[in-house]
Amino acid sequence: MLLYISYTDIRTHRIPDIAILALAFAYLCENLGYDYSVNTHLVDLSRNHMFPLFYNVSQRLFFLYIKTQPLLSCLATSVIFIALKCVFDHVRKTTTFGWGDIKLAAVLSLWIPLADLPFFYMGIGFAGLITGLCFHGQRGIEKEIPCAPSISSAFLLIHLIHHG
Repeated sequence: MLLYISYTDIRTHRIPDIAILALAFAYLCENLGYDYSVNTHLVDLSRNHMFPLFYNVSQRLFFLYIKTQPLLSCLATSVIFIALKCVFDHVRKTTTFGWGDIKLAAVLSLWIPLADLPFFYMGIGFAGLITGLCFHGQRGIEKEIPCAPSISSAFLLIHLIHHG
């Protein structure tokens, strides 16, 4: 799917919404039945714990954090990319990257833990620099450099490092 999105962005400078929805659906299918339970030795502590009410609250907060972490990653990426788009568009007086790029980065960040988001952003920047150098000087590409290949390659690199 990422190859299709990158190819389409290179050819048409557009990212189809149906492809973004397909990635979001793939994330939901992959994580719909995921078991968020902790190790059994942590659960056994609740039986003999001195403060079971505090333990239950802290355990529920931990589960809430684990379940909402992908949404926090997606929200953080959306806010950062929208802010960057607004600032760059205002400074350069031209479009820097499109809404499809923002949606792609936000959906892909669902798979990336919060701790790895800065590396994802740095990877996008580095891959964008390489992409810009590759497309520099090509006819019709001087002002519009596709961002989907950069976002996709940074995601694949982070995902490969994180999951081996």
